[in-house]
Amino acid sequence: MRRPLRYSPTARRGFTLVELLVSVALCIMIMAILATAFSIALDTLSLLKSIATLTKEQQAANTIMTRDFEAQHLEGPAGETVRVSDSFVATQAWSGNDLKGFLRVRQGTPARQNTSSGITALPASNFANPQYIANPNHPYLLEGQDSSDPLIRSYRATDHSVHLTVKLSGKTQQDSFATTRPATMSNLPSLVDQNPLGTQFVTKWAEVAYFLKPTTGLQTTVTDNGLPGLTLYTLYRRQRVLAPIDATVTTSPVTPVNYMNANADFAMIQSAATTVTAVTPATITTAANRLNLDQAANNLPSYPNTTAEFGSDVLLTNVVSMQIRLIVDPVPTLFASDATNPAQVGPWVYDTTNPAGVAKPRPRGIQIKLRIYDPKNRQTRQMNLTFAL
Repeated sequence: MRRPLRYSPTARRGFTLVELLVSVALCIMIMAILATAFSIALDTLSLLKSIATLTKEQQAANTIMTRDFEAQHLEGPAGETVRVSDSFVATQAWSGNDLKGFLRVRQGTPARQNTSSGITALPASNFANPQYIANPNHPYLLEGQDSSDPLIRSYRATDHSVHLTVKLSGKTQQDSFATTRPATMSNLPSLVDQNPLGTQFVTKWAEVAYFLKPTTGLQTTVTDNGLPGLTLYTLYRRQRVLAPIDATVTTSPVTPVNYMNANADFAMIQSAATTVTAVTPATITTAANRLNLDQAANNLPSYPNTTAEFGSDVLLTNVVSMQIRLIVDPVPTLFASDATNPAQVGPWVYDTTNPAGVAKPRPRGIQIKLRIYDPKNRQTRQMNLTFAL
């Protein structure tokens, strides 16, 4: 005989459907919070790595530029050190008579104010306020000024360049310039202590140029107010070693252009139909013997008197602006000649080899403002470099 089932009040009950649903919902909520926190942590880590990478790139660029601009640039006929800020450099054309070295700063276009997309420009009643242009990618733009001090202004420049000679001590390999010795110029004297095997040409002097070139297809992100993105640029550093004597060699059967292409890191010029001549610290004071920076950006730099582009070293990428100005007497002030003059249409150039005059001030130093864009966090970082001359 089967006994009837009885309900025991002490028997353990299972979860109800409502309790299960609540627990599942709580688990999903916790997992969502953890996933969000994990995603935020990954994004933060990625941003920190991006910032660290950009910082390292800036530090590397700063080290190279500091070495170049703190070195000697000019030398007198007796081998004495001459500074660009010396008063007699501003009162003469620094060329010929065995004078060595040069410094050249170029601002390719006059400064203008951006009036695109409803931006209100400052009144152009005098030369202190540039004329207007409705183009946010104009090569030299006044972006705005401080409300409390109108003299504090923000500019964006993409067609500025600086071109100079650099003389190092030559005491160590790190304080020298080296390149492969041209095969037919084996008689050129070199720093033997820094090149005991004789496989390279080592010297104290070099020609150095800094300039921007647009990066094809890359722009900053469109802003929240609808303004278009800005073209991104790459900062290049071009170096060519200088010879102590102006040796001339015949390149035949190779053409002089192909010979110079094969020895692009060695400063030389075509001196005749089948010959090339090494450029020295004295002969580079002649503009025709230097790299040609008065070209369209896509052709920079070029051989003297040609437009043929050749290789350069990448220093920084994603550059938004490189503004180069001189610090001059008497204030001292940041000098840009008549770059804000509405009547000026061409480039402004300072060159130590220019004759004395209005366009040749006495510079005390040089200021370089670099603005680099970080596409990861959509922000820019600025480097302010100031060097005494």
